[in-house]
Amino acid sequence: MKDPLEFRGPYQSIIKNLINNINICSRRWVETGDAGYGVAMKRYIKEVEELKTFIKKEEIRLGYYENRNNVAIQTEMEFEYENRS
Repeated sequence: MKDPLEFRGPYQSIIKNLINNINICSRRWVETGDAGYGVAMKRYIKEVEELKTFIKKEEIRLGYYENRNNVAIQTEMEFEYENRS
């Protein structure tokens, strides 16, 4: 199996920046009550989800690992959202 960090590496700083923006928007939304921060936060979350999904699909396509039994790729954020209490 290939090292997935070989493909993921260039995207890590982008993901970290988007997550930082999510945290800033979340904090500002709570502090100010301005719903615009919530809208921006949701947009950043969607960008992270789309980027992570792209990375997973490309890693499968490039042979870094296999998508066993044709299981749909689910991002970590989607999994956490669907499985929250």
